[in-house]
Amino acid sequence: MVAFKKLRRSIVLEYDASQDAGWVWRSLKTGEATVSKVFTFLREDLVSEPDADADDFDAFTYRFRLSRTGKRYYHIEGRKLGIPNTVLIAKDGVDWRRKEEGL
Repeated sequence: MVAFKKLRRSIVLEYDASQDAGWVWRSLKTGEATVSKVFTFLREDLVSEPDADADDFDAFTYRFRLSRTGKRYYHIEGRKLGIPNTVLIAKDGVDWRRKEEGL
């Protein structure tokens, strides 16, 4: 499941897989992980890393810094969306939620 959390200085994408979330950690350790077919993250985008001594990474909720906050806009690096340019989204009037299937 993907959820967005609006913080004072950023938007955080939370990813909690229903099963086998360990693939995210394995991918980040060697490069990048693409979540929900759209968002591509590097290990440096993690807010915090899972406990390295843990055997099971499936229960970990991955929190990625999706954007940083400017004066009037959220700034999303293009690489996180698979595009070359930074995306600016107005801070006012955006409902940060994932569209439900079939809507």
